[in-house]
Amino acid sequence: MNTASLMEEALDRKRRAEYAHAPYEAIWVVFDKDDFSLQSFNRAFDLARPHPAVRVCWANECFELWYLLHFELRQTSTARRAIWAKLAEHLQGPYNRACPSGRRGPWVLRRCAKEKRA
Repeated sequence: MNTASLMEEALDRKRRAEYAHAPYEAIWVVFDKDDFSLQSFNRAFDLARPHPAVRVCWANECFELWYLLHFELRQTSTARRAIWAKLAEHLQGPYNRACPSGRRGPWVLRRCAKEKRA
């Protein structure tokens, strides 16, 4: 999934919620810039622009840094693999974007951590 397809998915969920008469107050779409093309990156913002309830946030290098900052203060540049290693220490197991249960995406980090400890 790239940034544009992620935004398309968010907008689709927004439409379904509105159709069900259960609209969201706000929708945050958060992603890494990573190696996605500039065209895909910019398209995500273009798609969101007509939807005031949709807000976009991105990290330039590695979204996992945001997770790591919940565990420890970092004030220096850190390579992505080093961040993953530090997260694995804090989670007491290997860090992977996919959970053992198969769920994917950063939003499942806490649930995944609980599954790994169980």
